[in-house]
Amino acid sequence: MDDVGLDTYLFRRELRGREITVDARDGAPLAATLYRGGGPAVVVASATGVRRRFYAPFALCFFVPNVLRLSPWIWDNIKFMVWWHVASAVLVALLLARLWRLGRGARAASAALFVLLVVSGSLDLWRVASDKIVLPVIPPEADAFALDIREKTPAGAMILHAPAYNSEVYLTGRRTLYGYPGHIWSQGLDAGTREEDVKKMYTGHPDAGALLEKYGIDFAVVGPHEREIEGFDDRALRRVEEVAERGPYRLYRVR
Repeated sequence: MDDVGLDTYLFRRELRGREITVDARDGAPLAATLYRGGGPAVVVASATGVRRRFYAPFALCFFVPNVLRLSPWIWDNIKFMVWWHVASAVLVALLLARLWRLGRGARAASAALFVLLVVSGSLDLWRVASDKIVLPVIPPEADAFALDIREKTPAGAMILHAPAYNSEVYLTGRRTLYGYPGHIWSQGLDAGTREEDVKKMYTGHPDAGALLEKYGIDFAVVGPHEREIEGFDDRALRRVEEVAERGPYRLYRVR
């Protein structure tokens, strides 16, 4: 048995008595296509036989999301394209390994292509690791308040809070009436009248009591997000029991 590398071991297969390999000449179109920023053509042009059939469904994960809207928010099409990227990364790695074995010139090309493929991602990782990018999502005080909620509420409690993307309630593992509207819309979910109903419960609307009962609200949070609701009335929850307080955050027991 000849001495083979890991990439050859993983991808060499016998199909009806014929060995399926990548032609060494494919290194040239690979380099040209990578330079032009090509997509699935990188692998399709350099794969043969069974690999092309393996790659075909993944290539569809690239082409279809570029033509059709598959999600309410078109950016979410990337969730389909990521599967194309996974398959392509493996096959492109194989091609680079084959180029490396062809000689000095091809080895230099393989190394250069590898650097071009990973340098942008490496720069992003370096910026994050070196704290060049700091994007706070939930402040420390809200994080601590989330622990208070976990301690004061049972696991199945329904909690009322403002529909913010960074609510501290998301850290508690408790049920919420209405989450971030952007996420609900992007997943194509119908929230009905919940957004308006949350506003009514925080603004002291005459229907607030009936809505609290309708949705089975056990606890309600009042914090910076809730106070930003248009028409917020701090008196709306004063008649219920306060069970936790931390800085600007309050937790009330509704029932």
